[in-house]
Amino acid sequence: MQWENLLWGFQIAFLGVDLAAFATFTAVAMGRPNVTRLVAAIGIESVAVYTLSSGMVVPFLAVPLAIWVRWPRRYVAVLGVAALALLGSYLYNYHTPSHVPDPMQAVARIGSVLSYVTNEIGDPFGMVFSAAQFDYPKNWGWLCGALGLALFAGFAVDSVRRREREGPVPILVAAALFVVGMELLIALGRVNAGESLSSRYSSPVLLFWAALVIIAMIRLRHGNLRFSAMAAILAVASALALYQPSFVALGRAWTLPRLEATTALLANVDDPEALVRVYPSPSVPRERAKLLRERHLSVFSEEWSGWIGTSLADHVRLSDPARCRGGIDQAGAVGASDPAGWRASGWASDAERQAVPMRVVIADTNGRVVGYGLSGFPRPDGSRGWRGHFRVAPTASVIRLRAA
Repeated sequence: MQWENLLWGFQIAFLGVDLAAFATFTAVAMGRPNVTRLVAAIGIESVAVYTLSSGMVVPFLAVPLAIWVRWPRRYVAVLGVAALALLGSYLYNYHTPSHVPDPMQAVARIGSVLSYVTNEIGDPFGMVFSAAQFDYPKNWGWLCGALGLALFAGFAVDSVRRREREGPVPILVAAALFVVGMELLIALGRVNAGESLSSRYSSPVLLFWAALVIIAMIRLRHGNLRFSAMAAILAVASALALYQPSFVALGRAWTLPRLEATTALLANVDDPEALVRVYPSPSVPRERAKLLRERHLSVFSEEWSGWIGTSLADHVRLSDPARCRGGIDQAGAVGASDPAGWRASGWASDAERQAVPMRVVIADTNGRVVGYGLSGFPRPDGSRGWRGHFRVAPTASVIRLRAA
């Protein structure tokens, strides 16, 4: 379900802010307060703030959490000053973009804001209802979100009533509250854009639901309802798991076209048809590729990206050909944009590991690396093959294929 956050480069921030928030609350509430723990909490909450704008919620939750777990006043004061300093540093010289509505105007639409938050809290379930082709999946998601917020409120009040200052529950309550605060900030900026189901927002919300599940199990572990609760949680988890393959398929459909752009960049082939899949203007990735290659960034950060134009034998040991078999199904010239550029597709099989190699290196008759291929593409026979690019003179032939 989190495929967008795991595959889109900038979307990984959603996972990063989750980790930083949870680590901050753990540093504050787990263990005896001391200077080392105070410094660690401020350092980690700074990471949260500068990972994603909604991370600004973290330092302002760390202060009441420290008060709740009875940190010394001087430590709480330092945390408060750090929170204000982080807010000031983040907003320094800030200018609201002209195309973004003023978030303060959204405050007047409090009903829409709360509806947006409720919808986002129920987003993982709404995504599953949508994958299951239920009617009105957003309504079902909103209902689940309302249930989640009610459960959270009940757990928070219960924790206060119990004066629960030790153990994992204060950390879990703070983590869930962070997600609610995060969604409020998102709502203030996006409520005018309308509500939608999107897997990119599922990462923080899954943290919210995980916190609720763990609190529920802690509360019920000695009660008569524990088996019923476990059965209910198992049923919900199974329903979520059942539809994960549909999200995997979405992620694969998004990834595969971009793999072709990757091999074009690695092989230094000007293939506008492939490059347009990573940027609307094919000239932009082509122009930036030289800089990325020089600085070993992006697709050029791994060692094999520097093999182009070198002898394959300098990088891999060519042993028994039966261990790794493969072939080229078809190859075709890119066209006028690059007379020396070629597209290719084929198959590969690693007999030793009984798997399809993820990477393929294409070499010419002299054993010189001329191109790259990446696997995962469907073939007519139902198997998975590779597609890639290589760069040679039009009269050359390619006869060697090795797994990288």
